[in-house]
Amino acid sequence: MRIRTIGFVLLPLMSVVAENATPQFDAAAADRFAQLALACVAKEYPNKISHVLNSDADVAPPRKLTPAFCGCYDWHSSVHGHWLLVRLVRTFPDASFADAAREALKKSLTAENLKPRRNRRACCETGSGVSSLGEGGVELLASAD
Repeated sequence: MRIRTIGFVLLPLMSVVAENATPQFDAAAADRFAQLALACVAKEYPNKISHVLNSDADVAPPRKLTPAFCGCYDWHSSVHGHWLLVRLVRTFPDASFADAAREALKKSLTAENLKPRRNRRACCETGSGVSSLGEGGVELLASAD
């Protein structure tokens, strides 16, 4: 009964969506996403740190643990926010947000800021975190910037 009820609700909605225009991802949509990422990539707190502690040296604020990716509530979300900015700048290089995005990326993704990630213990990484970081790297390589 419950599935049937859900179907009666969803079917009319699906037909309305199908009749209307195809969703577009244009510069205006890109700007909205860019503003979300720009608002958080450098915002250190609030922050959820979740990692293995092997000694007192592993306890530090986000800006010390992962300086390149200390914003957006947690490391993983920050990696996604940076990837999003790189992708949007590559896709919309002349958009109104592009210069601010380039500056944010330039400030975050320095050799010094990335050093703690390079030195991170491989045994403690999660597959999704590493793959997200890799996706960002691929996007940077594809970028003209």
